[in-house]
Amino acid sequence: HGRWQEALQLYNAMEQSKVELNNVTCSAAISACEKGMHWENALQLLSVMATSKVEANTVTFNAAISACGSCGAWQQALQLCAAMVENKVQSDTISFNSAIGACKNTGEWVAALQLFGVTAQSAVEFDVFTFNDAIGACEEPSAWEESLLLVRVMVRSDLQIDSITSLGGIGACGKGGIWERALQLWGVSALGQTDSILCNAAIRALPKGCQWQSDLHFSSE
Repeated sequence: HGRWQEALQLYNAMEQSKVELNNVTCSAAISACEKGMHWENALQLLSVMATSKVEANTVTFNAAISACGSCGAWQQALQLCAAMVENKVQSDTISFNSAIGACKNTGEWVAALQLFGVTAQSAVEFDVFTFNDAIGACEEPSAWEESLLLVRVMVRSDLQIDSITSLGGIGACGKGGIWERALQLWGVSALGQTDSILCNAAIRALPKGCQWQSDLHFSSE
């Protein structure tokens, strides 16, 4: 856990010694901030880079976005995505996944879907993590339709649904009281017959009066 502090100390020593900063040292220092859960320091380092005329690249921005995402600073993560566009820095899958993940971790499903839409309009390719984070962000009572829509889009994109995908969709349907859809999603899941976590999620989505009967049914399979 002390490595990130050592990295920042080394960075500060280089700056004070007037050693020329570059993308490599700055990206390493910002990554250290992510590991230490210090997103404010990561943004401060980006500011120092701008002052020192060191151009931030994709790796640098991604490290800063991840630092914000790991600390729940979703608004700052989105601002960094916008800053990449303004500074003509190429975004990639990691950029969007980290920002969408930040929205998921704080329950900001509307922001997650907006960013998902921006990703769709860009040249960046989706991957399973992009969809799973967006679906996970929609695990709210009012977002079950969006969650299922993302699952359908994921299937049409020829991406393999995994247990995290199914858990997010089942959880959203359960919270939205749409238990029939939750069971349908459990049924089509490739892991539906063997994954006990998915079975439990499907059971929790059922009306309380049906749960004990379904518990016996699932456990017998």
